[in-house]
Amino acid sequence: FKYSNILQLSIRSLKNFELLNVVNPFREELRFQVSAPQNETVELRLMDVAGRFVKQEKLSLRKGINAHALVVPAALQKGTYILSITTSTGKLSQVLQVK
Repeated sequence: FKYSNILQLSIRSLKNFELLNVVNPFREELRFQVSAPQNETVELRLMDVAGRFVKQEKLSLRKGINAHALVVPAALQKGTYILSITTSTGKLSQVLQVK
């Protein structure tokens, strides 16, 4: 057997950061909430299952619940994608579907 790198896909909470109310599947816009334990700027990435970045942006979070709507490229194909949020303490990820 040959093993590949481990890829973390389904963690929804991390050191008091939590990914909430993710609308899945989605189309033109991906809506979700992030619960943050403090004010922080995080890196938000949407990528396909091959690891190619579809959309990337910085997101300023306030302590508490933060609602966000990520507008995705119009040419985004149907399929499986990964939403990843990198914080100062690690990474939150969730697998999503495009209708």
